[in-house]
Amino acid sequence: MLESDGAFREQFDRSSENFHGKDRPEEYLKPVPLNGAKIPEKMEAHRDWKKLALRKDEPAAPLDLGPEHAAACKLRDDLLKLKKCLIALCSPLEAVVKANDKLAEIETFAATEKAAPISKEDLATLEQMPDFVPKDEFEGARSGFSFKLGPQGTGYYNMSKEMKAMEAGAARSQKAVERKRKTLQKQVDQATKRLETQAVAELSEQLFCVDGTKFRLRKKIEALIKLALAGGMSLKTYREDWSVQQKRLTEQIFRYHSVDMLAEIKALKNAAGFSLVVPLETTTLNSTAETNKENAAPEVGGGSAKDAVPAPAAAPAATGGATDGNAADLTALRKEEQVLEKEIKALAIAKDAALSKFEAEAAAKEERLRVIREDLVKGGHYKSHYQAVLKES
Repeated sequence: MLESDGAFREQFDRSSENFHGKDRPEEYLKPVPLNGAKIPEKMEAHRDWKKLALRKDEPAAPLDLGPEHAAACKLRDDLLKLKKCLIALCSPLEAVVKANDKLAEIETFAATEKAAPISKEDLATLEQMPDFVPKDEFEGARSGFSFKLGPQGTGYYNMSKEMKAMEAGAARSQKAVERKRKTLQKQVDQATKRLETQAVAELSEQLFCVDGTKFRLRKKIEALIKLALAGGMSLKTYREDWSVQQKRLTEQIFRYHSVDMLAEIKALKNAAGFSLVVPLETTTLNSTAETNKENAAPEVGGGSAKDAVPAPAAAPAATGGATDGNAADLTALRKEEQVLEKEIKALAIAKDAALSKFEAEAAAKEERLRVIREDLVKGGHYKSHYQAVLKES
C-alpha cells in the first residue's frame, strides 16, 4: 500500500524519474497563466473588454391600441402597486404589536417583583441586633427574624443579610426592567413612525386608482388602516383578526389584477384586431435573374392565381408603382402593412367613441395600405391573397 502510494506521488514530482510529463515538450510543462493573463488567439481583439462601450439597445415602441386599452393597462399596474402597498403594511404593524406585547409582559413582571419586606431604617436597626436568639419553643413572630432549627440550634435567626441581598437584587432587577422598557419603547416609536409616515401614507396615496372604477375597495382598506392606527392591538387580535382581513383584501386585489383586468385587456386587444392579424408565411426567394424571370407574376387582373409565384420586388415609392427590388424591401413593406392594419383598427374603435379627430388620419392610412398592397401584388408577393382584397375594395 505504501509502495503504491509512493509510486503515485512520484508521478507528480518534477524531480523524479517517474514524472508523468518528462517526455512531453517544454511548452506542456509551463504553468497556465491566471487572472486573464492568457487570451485565446481568436479573442485577442477583446483583450481590453472592460474598456469597450456598452451596447444600448433601443427600447421597443409601446403598443398603441387606443385610449381604453391604455387606461386598462394602467389600472392593472396600479392594482399591482396597491397590493404591494397593502402587504407592506404588515411589517411595521407587526413590529409595533410585538413590542407592545413585550412591554406589557415587562410591566406585569415589574409589578410582581418582590422587594425587601421592611424599610431601610428597620433594616439598619435589625443589623445591630444579635444574629441568633436561642429559644426552645416558638414565642410568636418577630420582625426581621425567622424561627427555625439552624446551625446554632433552635431559635430566632436574624434575617438582615438575606433581606439586604433581596433588596440589592430587586434594585438590579428594576434597572434591567427599565433598560428593557426604554429599548422596547424606542422600537415601538420607530415602528409606529414607519407605519404612519411610510406604509400608511403610500397606501393612502395609491388608493386613488380604485376611485371611479367597479372595484369597491376604498372603504375596506380605510377601515383596515383605521384599525392599524388605533393602537392597543394585541398580538392575538393582530394574528386572528386584522391579518385575516388583510389577506382577504390582498387576494381580492390579486384576483382583480390577474383575472378581471387581464380578461378586459384581452377583450380590448381582440376588439382592436390585435390577435386577428395572422402573419403570412415567409416566401423563399431565388437569387438568380433567370429564376426571377421564370417566376415573375403577371399584372393585376390577368393570369391565374395558382400560377403566381412570389418574386423579389423593390420598395415602392410614396405614390405607389411597380417594384423590382429585393426581399428586404418587401419585408419592410409587410411589417409596415401589419402596423397599419393594427393602427387602422385601433382608430376605428376611437371613431366609434366619438373621437372624430382620427378620421382623417385613418383615411390616409387606409390609402397608404391600399398602395402598399398594390405594390406587393405587382412585385409578385402574396398575389393570390391581395388580388382578392383589391377586387373587393
